[in-house]
Amino acid sequence: MMSMRRTTSFLVLGASVSLLAISTDGCTSTSSQGGGAGAAGNVEPPPAGTATGSSSSEAGQGTGTGQGTGTGQGTGTGQGTGTGSSVSTGTSSDAGSNNTSNLLDAGGVTDATAPIVMSDVGDAALNLMPSGSDLTGGPVPDPANLKYCTGTSPIHCFFGVQCMGMEFSSCAAGTSPAGAVGNYDVTFEIGGAAAGQTSVEAEMHRPIVPAETTTAGQTKRYAFSINVRWPEGEPQEDFQHNLAPGSPQYGEQGLDLLFNGPAPVLTAIGFAPAAASDVTLYVAGDSTVCDQYGYPNFAGYGQVLPQIFHLGLVVANYADSGESSASFVGNQGLWPAIMKVVKPGDVIFIEFGHNDKTITADAFHTNMTKYVTDTKAAKAIPILLTPIARANGGAAAMQFISSAGADIPTITKTVGMEQNVPVIDLTTATANWLMQVGADWTMYHAGGTDATHTNAAGAAINVGFIRDAIIAQNIAPLVGYLR
Repeated sequence: MMSMRRTTSFLVLGASVSLLAISTDGCTSTSSQGGGAGAAGNVEPPPAGTATGSSSSEAGQGTGTGQGTGTGQGTGTGQGTGTGSSVSTGTSSDAGSNNTSNLLDAGGVTDATAPIVMSDVGDAALNLMPSGSDLTGGPVPDPANLKYCTGTSPIHCFFGVQCMGMEFSSCAAGTSPAGAVGNYDVTFEIGGAAAGQTSVEAEMHRPIVPAETTTAGQTKRYAFSINVRWPEGEPQEDFQHNLAPGSPQYGEQGLDLLFNGPAPVLTAIGFAPAAASDVTLYVAGDSTVCDQYGYPNFAGYGQVLPQIFHLGLVVANYADSGESSASFVGNQGLWPAIMKVVKPGDVIFIEFGHNDKTITADAFHTNMTKYVTDTKAAKAIPILLTPIARANGGAAAMQFISSAGADIPTITKTVGMEQNVPVIDLTTATANWLMQVGADWTMYHAGGTDATHTNAAGAAINVGFIRDAIIAQNIAPLVGYLR
């Protein structure tokens, strides 16, 4: 659910590098740390135009304003499970925004959406009607549901509010059946009589379909499961900043979708409460993982994650800026909130380390073990992830050593082995990749200067590593839901 949207489209496709181990605006309070013990209290500044406020971690507090614009080009290569080269181009659409319009790399998130392409027929009008049965599953798209949509470029569809325009102040509570928090199964058809180019976001700038071209008379059908919360971005950071409902960080109540791009074309939409059999993938983490309302200049990998899964698996991203392994578990709006709603068969991603700067090895081991045992007690499936590397952190072995000597990635892997749960080693994958791209790391990080937080292109790279690890380790049930 989004307010004050940008009107450009973004292709966010990831690159892949071999896994070498086991196998914003308002979300920028993760502190910066180089190799070895980190300096306390270094906080990356948020982009211009954001609400300022304190952001805490174990290491201290900091405030900041100001961020530049990002334009440019860069190339990178990928190796491992995929082969090929990557080319990324970027143009600035507005201040603090990095428009990644073309980022392709073999082995990454290059075909994350895998649409059903409807057959072209002589009479284009025939393609505009729902087929009567959705080949991807889910509710049948219905043209009548376009009554919930406003605008032409972009097209913004609100299913929980009725709006006169794009701003929150012009929206009032409606009677739509998709106005409550929860999970929804959604299908839609893009394309139609006219040629188009359409990208799709859900809720707080969660990209689910990158730029997709349709020829005249062609439609493409997609099906997704979408998590709806209120506020819809970070569960706690908005409250810490004392932001009022109606601010961009909150979005709008109920389910909403944004059909963006230079020529978006939307034919029909279907939506319904998620099937009882849907699997929820909960995400616990920090500002490198969370739903950033500064998208695309800032983007957590949990924000981009939904586009690699098809209907039946919904991503509920509870990652929150500034959280450590100790603070997240004790915050009633975070780990306890997940534990209240998680059901048997669900999955939980658990990644901490960026803000565990002063923690001891024993304390971090205890915290990570609790996450795993709590998840198992709920009959859900825990998956541990080591933190993404910093562009200024050097080799993987040099990253995330606390001032008390705790080796965060190594302890995470140890807990995984002790508890017999999967570990996705993002530290090794991302550190190796960053050393390969060299000075071009700026193309993948917020504002081209933030060594810790990624933009949409960088977040998609990280999701590419996650997808490859799911395949390589055959992690169930996730592997069965990959698009």
